[in-house]
Amino acid sequence: MHYPFAKETDYYTFSQLDDFIFEHVNYKEKRYNNKGISYYNVAVSFDIESSSLYINHEGKQIEATENDNAIKFATMYIWHLCYNGYVIYGRTWQEFIDTCEAISRQLELDEKKCIIVYVHNLAFDFQFFRKWFKYTTVFCTDKRKPLYARTTLGIEFRDSYILSGLSLLMVGKQLQRYPCQKLAGDLDYTLIRHSKTPLSDLELSYCINDVLVLAYYIAEQIEEYKYISKIPLTNTGRVRNYVRNICYGKTEGGKQNKYVKEEYKQLMKYLSIDSNEEYNYIKRSFMGGFTHANLLYVNETLTNVTSMDLTSDYPSQFFNLFPMSPGEKITIMSLDHLNEMLDKYCCVFYVKFEKLEPKFANENIISASKCIELVNPIVNNGRVMYADVASMVINEIDYKAIKKFYTCKAQHIGDFYIYKKNFLPKPIILAMLKLYKDKTQLKDVKGDDNYLLYMRSKGMLNSLYGMMVTSIVHDEIGYADDWVPITKPDLTEALDKYNNDNSRFTFYLWGCYITSYARQTLYQAILELNDDYIYSDTDSVKFLNYDKHKEYFDNFNEQIEKKLVYICNLLKIDSESIRPCDIKGIKHVLGTWDNDGCYKRFKTLGAKRYIYEDEDGIHTTVAGIGKTALRDYLLNDCKKDPFEAFDDSITVPANKSGKLTHTYIDTPMQVTVIDYLGNANVQYELSSVHLENTSFDLSGAGELMRFALGMRNGTFIIR
Repeated sequence: MHYPFAKETDYYTFSQLDDFIFEHVNYKEKRYNNKGISYYNVAVSFDIESSSLYINHEGKQIEATENDNAIKFATMYIWHLCYNGYVIYGRTWQEFIDTCEAISRQLELDEKKCIIVYVHNLAFDFQFFRKWFKYTTVFCTDKRKPLYARTTLGIEFRDSYILSGLSLLMVGKQLQRYPCQKLAGDLDYTLIRHSKTPLSDLELSYCINDVLVLAYYIAEQIEEYKYISKIPLTNTGRVRNYVRNICYGKTEGGKQNKYVKEEYKQLMKYLSIDSNEEYNYIKRSFMGGFTHANLLYVNETLTNVTSMDLTSDYPSQFFNLFPMSPGEKITIMSLDHLNEMLDKYCCVFYVKFEKLEPKFANENIISASKCIELVNPIVNNGRVMYADVASMVINEIDYKAIKKFYTCKAQHIGDFYIYKKNFLPKPIILAMLKLYKDKTQLKDVKGDDNYLLYMRSKGMLNSLYGMMVTSIVHDEIGYADDWVPITKPDLTEALDKYNNDNSRFTFYLWGCYITSYARQTLYQAILELNDDYIYSDTDSVKFLNYDKHKEYFDNFNEQIEKKLVYICNLLKIDSESIRPCDIKGIKHVLGTWDNDGCYKRFKTLGAKRYIYEDEDGIHTTVAGIGKTALRDYLLNDCKKDPFEAFDDSITVPANKSGKLTHTYIDTPMQVTVIDYLGNANVQYELSSVHLENTSFDLSGAGELMRFALGMRNGTFIIR
């Protein structure tokens, strides 16, 4: 395949369509079959640029977005398609349809013979072009989130953002064999354009470069996987295929160990979920990472704050004991019986606490959203502090943690499932260790191939957990010329399909336990830090008085290394694989605490809301707004110290927040658009997405700040 770099002669206008088709599409690439469909092994990418504006009820374009009667409209003003390194562009949808039909004819495409066109964030572009095509299949992860859409022309659109997990800017930075960077700052999105608006060479280069970056990325993926049909649909799909092959004894050369395959299949058939009730209980027991702040320090600017991070936290939990049998439903007869089951088995069960009270003022760990029943609670930023009644479905790990953080007057145990404990299958642990080793050893190592392997290993290691917790039952999102209502699948049928899936290589409960074990590690640190604890987020803690707690973290690291070495020896795994060396010869032990540095100042307003200052300057982390947008606003626009300005009264204006509101327009609209040059043109859209800047405020933090102040003053502000 030939992938040239962008030059003036490398792109064609729609008026040159015949030349483009004849010169660059009129050849027979080898095709590779996948599930009855053959795909041309060629890199193709697509992108559009659009303008958003407002009109009044008379259809006239207006400026004021504050006008309550304003109607939103959006229109595409240029599209660009990169085929095998060459770009063709046009200005109208009809030109794009004509191009697709011409390529389809030239390659003799149909429903069983296709080319794949990658689109970065397909959901956006699909909303614009979806009504211009007829489809044989549209597969969605949610409403308005297509993963791929196969047209009757034999052109299949796929989402490259979900595949890469990276912005287009980051995709460009990681290209190695075909280096090409996304251009920045050359297209002013605030200017209204239409299909007749002239574009400068610089603006056109910006547009063309986007599809070149994406095409080169797909070219590298084709070289990695050999066939375009082998490229997974998602980033998680990469690690799923990798681990599945190891579990089923398939080597990189394609050879299959039939004994390993059959043995693993039998294990998967054994690990079944046998009832709807059991599945619902397992689903309810699942919780994600723990993120919270100590009420005693909310809205307080603190100095000399240390941050400790866990090294590959979720992968390190693979060395614990997991459910390794079908569930058995039992009845708990007494407290002694309960404790015996909790120690001997993995357990998933219903529990109701009465008169729940915290043992410590600095943290509450029960999530209010996970409670089935919650009577007269006092809720601390989403976490239950007090409750007359709190009921939930949990496992034995979380139950034991709750007992360390709370007291109760009484507890009632309901339906109770037990599972035999054992280590995860050795192939899964080996797959994780290989990815961890590659990530550690290849970091900062020079060379294109090494860098690609590093990024692949890092991405796959980070996706291991996501692979484990993929839901068994998915809502069905349909598309038939338009979006159809979401339907719930039959749970019994879904479980039967799951239990009998010959390609399955994980057990849903494993993923649920990974997060429980990770929270357990975090809770241990919080209990140790006590009043010095400030903030936690999944695999990190921030706290005061490092020297006072250094011994705890050192001892933890020593013990976790001994534990992992012991298990490696038990499972006959090379123990050095848990502590690979980086390029400098420094060992990185899996699952150990690492000092991420000391902050000169730190302040939090609750979960996912904090600001800190280190030797590199001021940084912010706030859910819902980009780190640089909020930081720059605090530094450049507030007339006081950023730490003082960082409170619940702050509002970042729309033109500085970097946040966009998406409005989906599903009805056809024809509007006379006046561009920024004053030229008018009639624009027609069957459907579209309107984008507008929106402000961001921290007003939601006010409730927690008042709650924290009330607590420090000896009173509680409930709700």
